[in-house]
Amino acid sequence: MLAKSFPTRAPVYWEVVESGQVVIMHEKSLSGFELLLSNLMRAPKSIQRTLDEMNSLLWNLMDGNNNLAEIVVRMDLAFAEKIAPVNERVALSIKSFLNLGLAVIIVQPEELKWDTGPCVNHPSESLGA
Repeated sequence: MLAKSFPTRAPVYWEVVESGQVVIMHEKSLSGFELLLSNLMRAPKSIQRTLDEMNSLLWNLMDGNNNLAEIVVRMDLAFAEKIAPVNERVALSIKSFLNLGLAVIIVQPEELKWDTGPCVNHPSESLGA
């Protein structure tokens, strides 16, 4: 991940709750058998992920306007020694978001073709638009 790249929220449904924490809602990815079991057991088809204080701030900073270097500086200012070593901690969190399909890396803010704001139910195909 380059310092001048822009880690950006993918088009997912999310909100900020009263405590200031971010809650991300997304669909479970289930195999055919898992889907069958899920239907039989009437299990929820989506997951709610409540982020901690640090990841909530990181998520808010990943709006497509802040590059990685700017995000690292702002996280360091906000959490100081609690987030040390800041570069590694921020990179690991962003990689988790990427692996879960909750974030993408863009090279320029002009590439952003979707709304990254809260409480917006985005169609999944808008990411490729």
